Amino acid sequence: MTVAATNPTLPLITAILSAGCAGARPAPSGPDSGTDCDSPPFATDHAVPEPSGFERRIGETAVSVLVGVDGRVREAKIETGTGLPAFDHAVLLAARAALFLPGMVDCKPVEQWTTMRFPGESAGTDVPPSYLNKREMERAVTREYRPLLRVRRISGTTVVWVYVDEQGMVRRAMVRRSSGHPDLDRAALRVARVARLSPAMKDGEPVAVWISFPVNFSVR
Repeated sequence: MTVAATNPTLPLITAILSAGCAGARPAPSGPDSGTDCDSPPFATDHAVPEPSGFERRIGETAVSVLVGVDGRVREAKIETGTGLPAFDHAVLLAARAALFLPGMVDCKPVEQWTTMRFPGESAGTDVPPSYLNKREMERAVTREYRPLLRVRRISGTTVVWVYVDEQGMVRRAMVRRSSGHPDLDRAALRVARVARLSPAMKDGEPVAVWISFPVNFSVR
């Protein structure tokens, strides 16, 4: 069973770093500050319909979107629905309004299909997940806060959705609210995948859940 935790937001994961020595390390190149410039479309601004107001539903909604070279959605269609038309329609509208960094091939923007996924069933939990490796996550924030971003004093907070299975492992991560900087959002997703959590509990049994938490990158 997949549920959304009653209190689905965990505490802030943060790194506050000194920019004084950032330039001592080689600055990575490429639009993702250290990765190859060929990449799929990446959502920089999109809404996630809240589960409240909808009846219980099973699974998640997956939407195929065609992203143009300007980062705007040209087409959108439901791949996998929840069986609840009102929620699926809300997701489709959110997908059509999303903004992206376009996909890149040979370092040039191209029109390209990608898939957006939205959290599944709404329900309560008796015990929400909690961090088991917060120190490791904080080290991941420091590691993923690339020197080029720090030198430019680019900072912000990304709120991520993560799907946590019955063993407390993160199986999927997506941006719930963008920091306004795609490179920080990508870094936050990499941090999210490091997370290890205690499983959520419902009626004495571990359950898979969607939860969210903020990841903060700042320089002082």
